[in-house]
Amino acid sequence: MIREALAYLTTRCAPWARHMGLLREQIAIAARHRRCAADWAPHLNACRAAILEAAAETGARRFIILGSGHGFDLPLEELAPQADEVLLVDAVHPRAMRKRCESLEKPELVSLIERDLSGLSSQWPLKISQRPIAGRPDWNPEVDSMTLVVSLNLVSQLALPFHTSMTEEEFEVFRRDVMDAHVDWLRALGCPVMLIGEDSRAWRDAESGETILDPVLSPHALGEPWRQWDWNTVPVGERVDGLSMQARVAVWRYCGVQ
Repeated sequence: MIREALAYLTTRCAPWARHMGLLREQIAIAARHRRCAADWAPHLNACRAAILEAAAETGARRFIILGSGHGFDLPLEELAPQADEVLLVDAVHPRAMRKRCESLEKPELVSLIERDLSGLSSQWPLKISQRPIAGRPDWNPEVDSMTLVVSLNLVSQLALPFHTSMTEEEFEVFRRDVMDAHVDWLRALGCPVMLIGEDSRAWRDAESGETILDPVLSPHALGEPWRQWDWNTVPVGERVDGLSMQARVAVWRYCGVQ
């Protein structure tokens, strides 16, 4: 807890990101990664491999990574030498990620950009009886045919700051609206795009053996994914209530090409 408290006090980020709980969530992700490193490793390796393969096949020289976060799933050291520019975009850039960028052979080619990729920060905090409306980022990056945009394990997380402000039924509708808006925004970019995200989640109760399937991205009609794998996101023993969760992660490629 001391480590997390120090990170909260010393990490630079925009006030809106702190108020929306995005800094707190980034710190929690790092703590979960330390506890679940072995269970998460196959997923993180698969993400890195998919990005490198897409980079090689597109011949991209410019990379825009949406949801760069801690970069556990990002092959930054492999991408940077082949890039003219790398833009890492997120609400919060942890100190470890900043140091990692500084340690590159050409750190000047990497830019850390703070952006609200949900388009929801202007609605925070909600007023009494107010319901948030799904939006798009107030940021349109310059792209061309040599740009590869990667939405990296981001899409299912965008609505989370509003989870506690509505019922589960209301949040489920809102979450899908937010994901739809993100996918539509990616498609409108008009350059090679790769979306990596949870297609579904399977929650299992260790005591009863009951499994509940939660579709995430499948209703969004993105077509057949290019790659799929399982991610042991919440291993047995991680939660005190006995629940564990395995996500089905999918990769869709080039959905931004018109």
